[in-house]
Amino acid sequence: ITANLPYVSDREYAELAEEVRGYEPPLALRGGTDGLKHITRFIEQAWKYLEKGGTCFIEVGHTQAGIVRELIEGNGHYEKIGLHKDYNGVDRLVTASLKGGNR
Repeated sequence: ITANLPYVSDREYAELAEEVRGYEPPLALRGGTDGLKHITRFIEQAWKYLEKGGTCFIEVGHTQAGIVRELIEGNGHYEKIGLHKDYNGVDRLVTASLKGGNR
């Protein structure tokens, strides 16, 4: 399952350049107070839809990868959690597989 959920915090949204806020609808950007509202819900529910060993790919904000990894670890349904860097060397993709797979 791939997910590019809204991950911009309320504070970050208020500080976004007008060309970004004017181009993207708020629904596509805003992820709540800390930017993790939708990501947290995804982590809580995605495991129910994965086959054993199936993998989630989640794009996250530039400061969120470590926190998202901790949320996934705390969930208990995932294993093989990985952080992957973008072209600027920033962790921007988090992957996690459902426990019990052969991968």
